[in-house]
Amino acid sequence: MNNGIAKRGFGRAMMKKGGYLQSPVINSVKPKPTKPKPKVVEVRDINKNGKKDGFEVARAKGMAKGMGARVKLKSGGRPGLYANIQAKRKRIKAGSGETMRKPGSKGAPTKANFVRSAETAKKQ
Repeated sequence: MNNGIAKRGFGRAMMKKGGYLQSPVINSVKPKPTKPKPKVVEVRDINKNGKKDGFEVARAKGMAKGMGARVKLKSGGRPGLYANIQAKRKRIKAGSGETMRKPGSKGAPTKANFVRSAETAKKQ
């Protein structure tokens, strides 16, 4: 036995089957592959005036395009068209005395409003 282990004084116990040097076979379960997080570039308020100006948005879009990412323009926001309609129906049902506007009347949502609302709706 002239290998390095015996010379260093580790002895036979470490060379035996199942000893320190031979790692036991553990039920190795491969971790599930995770989806990479999508890259997101946020628009920064560079000139610190409290709003995101056009050049700041353009800068973020350019950076995102170069990185293969998307731009986060809004965070949160106001309730949408359908939320407003549902809230009004709830108030009417509770007895507020309000009525729904007729289609085509002033202030009523147009067909274009509904199309736009459908585009920005969250997928559930």
